[in-house]
Amino acid sequence: MKRVVILGRGASGKSTLAVSLGEITGLPVIELDKVFWQPGLVARRRDQWVAIQERLVAEERWIMDGDLGPYDAVEIRLRAADTILFLDFSLLRCAWRAIRRSRERADFWWWLLTYHWRGRPILMEAIANHAVDADLHTFRKPEALRRFVAEVAANRGVNGKQHGMNSADVIHLYTTLEKAGVEIWIEGGWGVDALLGEQTRLHKDLDITIRQKDVPMLRRFLQTCGYGEIKLEDAKSWNFVLGDENGKEIDVHVIVLDDKGNGLYGPPEKGEMYPASSLTGTGVIEGRTVRCISPEWMVKFHSGYPLQEKDFRDVSALCKKFGMELPAEYERFKKSE
Repeated sequence: MKRVVILGRGASGKSTLAVSLGEITGLPVIELDKVFWQPGLVARRRDQWVAIQERLVAEERWIMDGDLGPYDAVEIRLRAADTILFLDFSLLRCAWRAIRRSRERADFWWWLLTYHWRGRPILMEAIANHAVDADLHTFRKPEALRRFVAEVAANRGVNGKQHGMNSADVIHLYTTLEKAGVEIWIEGGWGVDALLGEQTRLHKDLDITIRQKDVPMLRRFLQTCGYGEIKLEDAKSWNFVLGDENGKEIDVHVIVLDDKGNGLYGPPEKGEMYPASSLTGTGVIEGRTVRCISPEWMVKFHSGYPLQEKDFRDVSALCKKFGMELPAEYERFKKSE
């Protein structure tokens, strides 16, 4: 699986799937909507679009997500693909996702509503004619898609190795340390999913916050599990990464609690901290209640760095569940979801 085409009705979750698979496999993700549409949502001419795709498919490894309906020249990327993932979800599901994410133009809704008897037959014929040797996977239920992604994560990964931290890894670490009297707080992507109460995407690593006095215990335990410190130029005593040979990584954030319950992060003169209120969150992973960063601070911590699509999806899900307003810096992602 080196050249992947993702297709499906509008708002079926193509971009979400592409991001997840990109994180698992290391394949570069190309979001075709961003390449095809010109300023003002002006469509490219067909000859331009064909030429652009021919340049894109000349690369050896990629994931391309996008279904441009009547504007598309899908045969170009179908001929080059070795894997095709078709999200054949219901109109109701896709319409609900479209309503939740942003306002859409009238032509989008017409394409969405007529897709089953207009766009879909044309697409299936194109797959049959131009992708004879590709592996075709059709998903009609989200559960089937989740199983497929989990299988890719477990069996394929990067360079054939298992890649990323799954829920069993997280709970094993959490419960073992808890039994040893060590408290950790889950943050990052797994912290988001803990707050949401479900796994929404795959995670290449696990971010944790831990008190400085407990770091030796953490290191000893993880050493027995085959973890060692990954040498990074920006590693510090209060922020470092431990990893094993299978690509599992744990990003460690070290704090010292003051008399007010704030977690001082790094040298005092830096003035960085986890406010006491940020350490009050609880969430659920695999039915197990875990400590994590609180929803308000989880959103605040998702800022101050170059934002990606996955950050938008995490933050928007938290804001929806906990009744918070989406930060202004994320508004630009709404139209490109």
